[in-house]
Order: sequence, then C-alpha cells, then structure tokens
Amino acid sequence: MKFLTTSSKGLPHSLWIVFTVTLAYYLAGQVGLLFSIPPSNAGVIWPASGIALAAVMVFGWTAIVGVFIGNFLTVFPLFPEEVTLFLSCINGFGAALQVTLAAWLINRFVNLSDGFSTEKDIFKFLFLGGPLASLVSPSFNLSVHLKTGLLGAERFWESWLFWWIGDTIGVLIFAPLVLLFIGRFNQNWQKKTRMVAAPVIICFLLVSLAFNYTIEQEKKRIEADFYRLVDSIAYGLQSEFEKHESELELIGGFFDASEQVTKDEFSVFTRTMLTQERDQPALEWIPKITAEQRASFEVGGREIFGSGFQISEWTGQLGGTVVSSSKEEYLPIFYVEPIAGNEKALGYDILSNPVTQMAVNQARDSGQLVIAEPVQLIQDRQSRLNIVMYRPVFKKGYKNDSITMRQSAFAGVVASVLNIEMFVAEALLGVDTFGTNLQLFFDDRKQPFFDQGEWGPDSLFERSRKVTLLAGEVELKLVVVPDLSFFMSRYSHSIGGLIFVGLLFTALVMLFVLVMAIRSIRIEQIVKERTKKLTGEVAERHLAEKEAKLNAERFHRALRAANEGIWDWNVETGEVVSIPSWEELLGYEKGEFEEKDLDVWLYLSHPDDKKEAILVKEQFMAGLRPSMEREFRMKHKDGHWVWILSRGEAARRDENGKPLHISGTRIDITERKLAEEAMRIAAISFDTHEGILITDLNNEIIRVNQAFCDISGYEEADVLGQDPRMFQSGKQTAVFYKIFWEKLVKEGRWEGEIWNKRKSGEIYPILTKITNVENERGEVSHRVAVFSDITQQKLDEKEINKLAFYDPLTNLPNRRMLLMGVEHEMVQARRNGKQGALIFLDLDHFKTINDSLGHGLGDILLKEVASRLNGVIREVDLASRLGGDEFVILISPEAESEADAANQALVVAEKIQTVINKPYDLEGFECHVTTSIGIKLYPVDGDEPELLITNADTAMYRAKAEGRNAIRFYNSKMQEAADEWLSLKMDLHKAIENEDFELYFQCQNNLEGVIIGAEALIRWQHPTLGQISPMKFIPVAEQTGQIIAIGEWVIEKACDHLRQWQDENLQLPHLGINVSSHQFNQPGFVEMVKKVLKVSGANPESLMLELTEGVVVDRVDETIEKMNQLKTLGIGFSIDDFGTGYSSLSYLKRLPLDQLKIDRAFVRDIATDPNDAVIVETIISMANHLKFGVIAEGVETKEQLNFLMEKGCREYQGYYFSRPEPADDFIKRLRVTASI
Repeated sequence: MKFLTTSSKGLPHSLWIVFTVTLAYYLAGQVGLLFSIPPSNAGVIWPASGIALAAVMVFGWTAIVGVFIGNFLTVFPLFPEEVTLFLSCINGFGAALQVTLAAWLINRFVNLSDGFSTEKDIFKFLFLGGPLASLVSPSFNLSVHLKTGLLGAERFWESWLFWWIGDTIGVLIFAPLVLLFIGRFNQNWQKKTRMVAAPVIICFLLVSLAFNYTIEQEKKRIEADFYRLVDSIAYGLQSEFEKHESELELIGGFFDASEQVTKDEFSVFTRTMLTQERDQPALEWIPKITAEQRASFEVGGREIFGSGFQISEWTGQLGGTVVSSSKEEYLPIFYVEPIAGNEKALGYDILSNPVTQMAVNQARDSGQLVIAEPVQLIQDRQSRLNIVMYRPVFKKGYKNDSITMRQSAFAGVVASVLNIEMFVAEALLGVDTFGTNLQLFFDDRKQPFFDQGEWGPDSLFERSRKVTLLAGEVELKLVVVPDLSFFMSRYSHSIGGLIFVGLLFTALVMLFVLVMAIRSIRIEQIVKERTKKLTGEVAERHLAEKEAKLNAERFHRALRAANEGIWDWNVETGEVVSIPSWEELLGYEKGEFEEKDLDVWLYLSHPDDKKEAILVKEQFMAGLRPSMEREFRMKHKDGHWVWILSRGEAARRDENGKPLHISGTRIDITERKLAEEAMRIAAISFDTHEGILITDLNNEIIRVNQAFCDISGYEEADVLGQDPRMFQSGKQTAVFYKIFWEKLVKEGRWEGEIWNKRKSGEIYPILTKITNVENERGEVSHRVAVFSDITQQKLDEKEINKLAFYDPLTNLPNRRMLLMGVEHEMVQARRNGKQGALIFLDLDHFKTINDSLGHGLGDILLKEVASRLNGVIREVDLASRLGGDEFVILISPEAESEADAANQALVVAEKIQTVINKPYDLEGFECHVTTSIGIKLYPVDGDEPELLITNADTAMYRAKAEGRNAIRFYNSKMQEAADEWLSLKMDLHKAIENEDFELYFQCQNNLEGVIIGAEALIRWQHPTLGQISPMKFIPVAEQTGQIIAIGEWVIEKACDHLRQWQDENLQLPHLGINVSSHQFNQPGFVEMVKKVLKVSGANPESLMLELTEGVVVDRVDETIEKMNQLKTLGIGFSIDDFGTGYSSLSYLKRLPLDQLKIDRAFVRDIATDPNDAVIVETIISMANHLKFGVIAEGVETKEQLNFLMEKGCREYQGYYFSRPEPADDFIKRLRVTASI
C-alpha cells in the first residue's frame, strides 16, 4: 500500500504522529458533538471521520492508533458507567476498522500520488472513502450496542442512518480539505487550495452559524413561552387573592353597617360566597370578648351551639385545645360557615396562637386587611397549611384615626380561611403547568409554604423566574422552575432536517469545486501553451483594452454608487448615448431594443406621463425653455414602474438658439416616490373611525386623531403632553398594569380589553392594541395605541345572555338556567351533606282558560302567577318557567335530613297553593285557578338535573291523577331503602345457614396493661359485598327477629372459645358478650344459656353478659328474675354503653350487676369537653359507691387514659391497647400475657 508520505523516521516521530492524530480526532469529535439534535442527540456530521481518513492517507498505518485513541477519548464520557470502558474500546476499534478499509480501497483503486488527476478520481475517492467505507462503523458499533441492551431494536435503524450520514458527510467535506493542506500534491493543486477550501469553509461556517442561531432562537422561543406561562400563573394567583380580599371586605362592611349581626344573618350573607368557592374551608366572625363578658358569652354560645360551647385555647400541638385559662381578653371564633367540619373551631381563642395573634394585632393597629403566616387549623388533622386573612371590625360610631383609637374601638375580626393546595388548584384552573415546579414563600422566609412539583436533576434552576404577589399588606414570592420535559415538549424537530440539508449542500459544493479545480488546471495548461504563441503587440493591446475596460467599469460603478446615469443626444445625427444604458436600467437584455433610438424612453413611458413629457421636450427644442427637467415613469421588464428624474441642457445651439447637442443626467427616484406615497397613506390611515393615541418614550401624549376625541369626549388640546393614566377607570388593579407593562416591554405589543373613563366621568370598555415603535437603532421611541369603543357590543352580549337564560314573557329563569342552577345546588348539597327539594307545579285546566279567554289574558295570568311565586320564595331559592303553564321552584339545600327537607318543601308548596288559588283580575274578568304540585328531594345517588325534574314532573302528574289541586312527593329513596333492607334480610338468612359470621375479640386491660378480660364482637364477611358493619345489619336482624339465631350463635361460639382456652391453661377472667333485648326477653333464654354451657363445658364464671339500659328498664322485675337465675350459675352482668339510656339509681340498686361500662361517646371528648368529663367522673363515682366494677370503652389516647386513672377508673378497653382481632391473633396476645 502506498501513502502520500511515510512514517519511517523512528519511534519518536511515530509517537508524534499518534499524538497529533489523537488530538485532531478528539477536537473534531467535540465539534461533531456540537451538531447533535435533541431529543435523540444524534449528530448530522462527524468531521473526525474525514480527518481520520486524510491522516491515514498522509501518515500511514501509524495514524490508525491515533484514530483509535482519539475516538476512545471522545466517546468515553457518553456511555453509562458500568459499560464505559468496554463500549469506548468497541467504538474506537470500529472507527479504526472503518478508516483502515477506506484507506485500503482508495490506495487500491485511486491514484493520489500527485493529487487528483481526473473527475473520475474525485468521484472514486469520495465514494470509496465516504458512503461505502462509512458502512463499517455504524454497523459494527451499533450491533454491539444492540447486544448489550444500550440500544433498543426500535431505535437501531434510525441511529444507524444518522451515524452513517454523519460519517459520510464528514468524509465528503473534511477529507479533501485536509489532503489539500497536508497531502503534498503537485504545484497545480497547491495553487488551487484556497480556491477549493474557501467556498467549502465558508459554506460550513455559514451552516454552523445557522445551526447555532436556530438553536438559540428555539431556546429563546421556548423561554418566551415559559415567561408567558409564569405570567399566567402569577395572574391567576393574584386574581384569586384579590377575589378573596374583596369578599372579606364585603363581609367587614356588612358588620360595619350593622348594629348587630345574628348567626342566621351571617349564614345568609356568606352562603352565596361559599357556594361559589372550592378553595375556602371557612368564613368566620371572631368578636373581642373581655374577661367580664366571658361567662355571658359562653352562655349565649351554648344556647346557639349546644351545651359543649366554651372558650378554648391552643395546646401547641396539632389539633390540640383545652379550656382557656383566665385572660383579660379573648378572640373566640363565634360564627363559622360552613359549620360542617369546622365544629371544633367554635370558641377557639385565636390569640392563643402566636402566629394568628400577631396578624390580628397588626390588622387592629393598622385598620387594614392582613394575611397571617400559613398555619394548621385545629379542626384539620391532616397537617395541611392554610392561609387566614383578617379584616378588623370596629365599634359603630367610634373614630379610628389613630392606633390608640383603633385599639379602644376594636370589636373583632372577620376571617377568611383558605386551604393552600385547593387555593392554588382553583387559581390555576385551565393553566397548563406541565414541566414546571412551583414554590410560594411568605414575605422574606427561606422555606416555601407551598411546594408543587418534583425537583430533580432535570430541573433547570438557571432559567427559574421569581414574581412578587401582593396579599393584603404582605408580599408573597412565587418561584417557577422549568425542567427538561418543559423544553423538550416544545422543541421543533425540523431543525435536524434543515441542518442536514445545509451540510449536504456543503458536501456538494466540495464536489463541485474539486471538479472545477481539475477543469481549471486543465484549462490553465491549455491557455499557458497558447499564450506562448502570442506576440508582444497582442499582449500590449490586451493590456490597453483591459485598462480601458477597467476605467469604464470604474465610471459605471461611480454612476451606480450615486444612483445616477448620464445621456448625450446629437440632434443633428440623431445618435444617443446612455450610461448606464436604458436596457441595464430597466432590466432588459443587451440588444433587446435599439439603444440609439431617441424614442425608447417615450415607448416605455407610463401613458399618464407621455403628454407632459412631449410638451416639455417640444418647448425646450423650440427655445422656450432654458433647460429640460421632468419626472416620469418607465416600465421595467418585470412589469413594475421605475420613477426617473431627467435633466438636460443644450451643449451647443444654432444661430436661432435651437439645441444641436444636448447632454443630461437621470436619477432613479423610485424609493423617494414610494416613501412619499407611504406617508400619504399613513396620513389617510390616521383619519380612521378607530381612536389613535401616540406617546413618546416619556409616556406623554404627542398626538391623537379625531376618532379619539369623538370616543373619549376630550379635545386634542386637553390631552397633549398628558400621561394616558388620566383615562384610568379604577376597575383594573395594580397587578393588571404591572403584567401589562411587563408584556409591552418584553414583546413590544399588548392587546386586550380595558375600562377607561370619558371626560364626562362615564366608564366605558374599549378593545385596544398598543405597539412599540422603534427608531433606526432599534430603540423604542414611541408607542401607538389603536382602540375602539365596545360599549354597544357589551350591551348586546348582555341582552343575548338574557334571551338565552330568561323566559321573555315572565322574566323568570328558563329551562337552561334552571338546569344550571340544579346542577350547582346538587354539587353544594353533596359537598355540605345537606338536603334540598325541587317543586314542579302545573296550573289545572289552564288550556280551558286560555282557549275561552284568549291567549292575551292567558299571558297576563302567567305573568301574575310568576309574580306571586317570586313573592313566596326566599332570595336563595329559584323560581323558573319551563314553558306553557309549567313552573319549577328550586329550594336551596339547607336541611340536615330528608325529613327536614320534605317538611320545608311542603311548607313552601302549601304557600304556593294558597297564593295561586286566590282570584285573578284579568282586565275585568275574575278568574280562579288551582295548581297540582310534585316534589322531589335531592341529592339522591344517580340523580342528574334532567332526571330530578322528570321525577318531580311524575309526582305532579300523580297529584293531577288523584284529583288535582294536590301535593305529592316522588319518594324513590324510601323505595331504595326498602329494597336494600329486603336484600339484607335475605342475605342474613343465608349467612345464618352458612355461618358466614366470625367472632373478633378486643382485650380489656388494667392499670398495668395486663389483660383482665375481653369482649366478643361479631363480624360478617359477605361473599360479594365484603365485610358489613354490625351497625348496618344488627338493626335489620332485630327488626326481622333473626337476632335470636345470631345471638345464640355468638354465645355458642364464645363458649367454645372459652373452653378451648381453658384446655390450654389460658386464663381469661371474663369474656363479655352483647345480648340483644329481643334475645334476652325470649322465654327460653335462660335454658338456652344453660344448655350451651353444658354442651361446651365452658366455665360460667368466665362469662359476662352485657345488657343495654333499655333491656332492664322495659321489664324490671322479669329482668331481675332472669339475671338472678343466671347469677346462680356464676355468670356476671354488665350494663353496656352506660349513660346513653335511661339510667336511674332506683333500678340500679335492685339489679344484680357486676360492672358499668362507660360509653365511648363520653370517653372520646373527656380531654376537651368539660360536660363529658363531668359525666364520666359522676359514673365512676356512682359505680364505686354502689360497689360495681367500672370499665371505660373507646380509650384511644394517653390523655384519655390519664384522666380516667386520675378519676378512679381501673379497667379500660380501646384502640390505645388493641383493636378487635380474630381469635388466632387474640390467642397469641393472651399467650404472651400468660407467659409474663
């Protein structure tokens, strides 16, 4: 194999070659990596492949080692750590193998000893070294990647194609370039090096610049999208804050204007606000209460909210409150809407929390709305943060001009509680935040109180954006950080294709210039031979002609630079000379028309210009003008008109003064004419029906048009030099204008709706577009606002809305608006757990009245009915007309139960019947009419608005069918309850037969935690419904009598377990079994118990029967007799859920009881409810005096246990010790206890 040079100069020289090639390959590889295209990061050119081939061709085999090392170093950082070394070696070997094959093929089939000799050599070199040899590296390397799992099969061919293209283009462009510079070709090729290299390098640099520019522009476009998204997020959050601030100010104004606000008035006033919100847990009234007022305040609170109401304070733990200690003043929460879910907040003194105390004091002293640092609500056990806004309320008639006055006149605060997560979700409804991470900071805090998103290595913190939000008097910091997915989802994938086309074009340029270079060398050789035959005279003439031509070209360039031409006309001979020629000026090919023809200009002139041009020429030729000057248009070859300014003077005249020789100039004035036309059009455009306002950089008005004056009512003199802020109406917030200016400065334009104020003071809407105007340096010099008055458009929209949602005859809401109202109220009902009703009414015999009296009087009757309906219902209810004589009343969901809702609906329906049945005066005709009414309650699972109306309609037709003038309910829920009850009854029967029940056991412990007993609890595992609560199936069993069989099964199984534990020497002092009143009152109950004990062999003294108070009260004497019979066997008795029934000392003393069991309802709140604490203490004291044992059930916390221990209760049952568990698990627990 022959190379262009050899490397036989020893080891140092070989090492130098290896180092040089390694460095060149590595640097070229870094350049190739710059051309990677997201998201695949595949390169569209690999310059290193071309450099490697040229290096091997020049330096021989030694260079292949440098190719291997250079490739290894380039790709080493790109592979996963676990396979980095292996795959880097494979890649280096593939690159070395490819360049070896390419060099062998070129040496075998191409002669490069003296450079490229023919076009065929060029094509063979580029084909063998490029497309053909480049098949090796992608095929070899990617096959290994596929085998190792680094590359999926679905990406193999795409990756192979990009690799092959990159290597091929790298060879086509860079291999010839490098060979030209270091290949030591013959002298002819060395002369052509610059000619070949320059265009290729220029093309490559242009493509590189285009690539970088495109990538940067793409990044800027995506960043602009990100900034717009941040603006939308900030606007949404700020608007949501302002909405809640406005509502709280409205509530505060209600208290300011009222002498006293009752709970019902507060509920009615705030209900509409709450029904419109999804992010608002509560609205609250928190009065200031002094130490002297506390007792009367708590008494009044108990009258409203029940006996448990009292002022409480925060314990410092989540959800923890205790009875408030004595203080000089309190701020207890008194009114809360909604009350559901916020009961624990009633009476809570917000001054007991330092965070809310500081915020309230700030609101009181400033007299302004204040937002507190995010806190956790005492009624919320989920540790969620909430924002609370406080607006101070002062006593009516008191001045609050100073802090001292405000402190003395301070009456309390109204508060708005916002759940942060729900608040943000509501504010950003409809905003696509994909690929972004959000944080909110309170004031200057370092830690965010809201953090949304997953922060990882893909989060692009350097592109984050911070925005300041205002909430009351507090600044909140919004930080939005995009991640890689945000940018990748918006990336244009056409960039790679465009760059590939550019690089391919560069490769074709390389091919072209190489071919041209060969041909140039060949031509130069021919010219050189012929030139030797020319004489010196020819050479001199050639030089003279060249000089003349050069001078002519200089003259032409000077004329073109001045945009002028000259002409000369010999009147006697008719010869015309024009420089540049008319042909050149007007785009014609040379020789297309006779240049010496004097009338050429006339032939090409615009028809409108010919008459005046001829007149000027004739006057000049007649000696009537000293010179000739005219402007006219001439037609360019491509069809457009070129404006010419031509001037001419006589160079020579005859004895009569007539010109014999004329010389002149001509100037192309097309651009000047176009500029004048543009100015004329702009002047006309300024006089339009849209208002136009122009300001300078200082935002001072410098010009307005007449339409502006007509719309605003201002004269031009009123506004010149003024700031456009003079037109602000006050309906837009400071945040709106902040976002407005940010967008105008950043994007150079803003478009939208604004409310402005006319000179008369009238506020009106405009649609405006504001644009920045830049000077020649790209700096903003002016701003232009173009706007139109859209007042009529807004009125039209309002009228259209009325026609769409209201009945034109009665002005009542129509069916569409009713459906929207029903859907909204059903959502509120389900959310708040309340009940409402829908009343459907139809006038009886209305058609007869309409036909007999006429449609005109019928319409009057319908209007009067609508008026009477509006007079009956409340403001929160909705009266609507469906059509004809059908009306619907939607009652707002406020009832706590279906029974309450039914009663409320019935009262309204009776009122409707009363007012509609009254006589009607129809223009002198007295008319009587009745109505049939159907009522449907909501919400019911499965109901939709249309179905709700249909069911009420069905109930109405039932009323008509039963004689008219009646009221009927659509009672589907009762039917569903009956169906469920029947199904449960049948399933219980099967469960008893199949013994689908299971006993669970909950241990009972003493002070030391030792198990001293247990309670047997039944569980039902339904085969399809899963586990069913005893609270659900026990009442059905009692109603159907199945409780007898179930109770007997429980006693049998419990005794079987007792006997099993006794056999295993597991001692359980007693096992409690609940006995139903139905079972205990059975005549054979005592015999059944005896039989079970005998069959099972269980120790009767370990059995404790738990009876409810109702059992013993109904038949006291019979009950005592049965208990005594069982007591003789050793069975013990306990009163279950003591304190919830009919407790009486008279029967307690007579009953042979062993134990009282305190109900979990009292134990649950003993740490927070003084009433429950007193009841529990009384039960314990009474049991001790009567010598009964006492056990408390439902013990779940350490606080409850400590209280019971302190009051003398020694036995406990509840989750604090263990949950109910299957027998096997309970035995394990019992064995552990027995082993201690």
